[in-house]
Amino acid sequence: ELHAEHADRLAVMLERELFERGINALYLDHVPAILEDFPDAVVLCIMRDPRDVCLSLRGMPWNRDSLPESARKWRQYARLTEQYKRDYPTHFRKVRYEDLLGDPERIMRGILEWINASFDPAVLSFHERGSGLVDARREPWKQKAQSPLDPRNREKWRTEMGPAERWVVQQIAGKQLENQGYPVPPVSRDGSFLRELLSILTRTGWMIGRRIFRRWATPSRHPDDYRPAWIRRKDNDD
Repeated sequence: ELHAEHADRLAVMLERELFERGINALYLDHVPAILEDFPDAVVLCIMRDPRDVCLSLRGMPWNRDSLPESARKWRQYARLTEQYKRDYPTHFRKVRYEDLLGDPERIMRGILEWINASFDPAVLSFHERGSGLVDARREPWKQKAQSPLDPRNREKWRTEMGPAERWVVQQIAGKQLENQGYPVPPVSRDGSFLRELLSILTRTGWMIGRRIFRRWATPSRHPDDYRPAWIRRKDNDD
């Protein structure tokens, strides 16, 4: 049973995350609080290869993290999934995105069995129902959410990511890559590798510096004010 005070607490927590971190919010931080307030709940985590995660984040209008920062976040949350599997063995489950793409029926049957629900083939044809949950015109990066699962979305990093980018992500993700069952092929380090690495480091420094400046230039706020910075600036100008 959902008590009003628990629902309000969860709503405030999610609102804070949405405004603080934007659409790329990582809610794994709050799994203990969620399961404490909702002891009968279950949490399903979809994990993806960090190299493909970084590729997906590239060019997103809301992403403010550099490549090393994105890889570090993936490593942090990969560790959390291992901790939650130990702490909440019956309430927390992790599924690799690549496994879902490769054999969606088997994975979905396992998930539904976990929550004591029967399998319905309709879960694999979600794209045919036009649920309207995604506004692709407003958020074009979600357009594929209305399409069938595409196995070609696995290991795109092999052809679309440069060697220095792969090396940076693999170095930062470290043993978590192998722990999660992802391949770690060697990277050739030639002259182009060094040039690309220098470009990554330069871009990372520029992004972090710009973010620090924006924080310095952003008007101060009340601790309970979770509005985005651009809204606060607009209100102050008015």
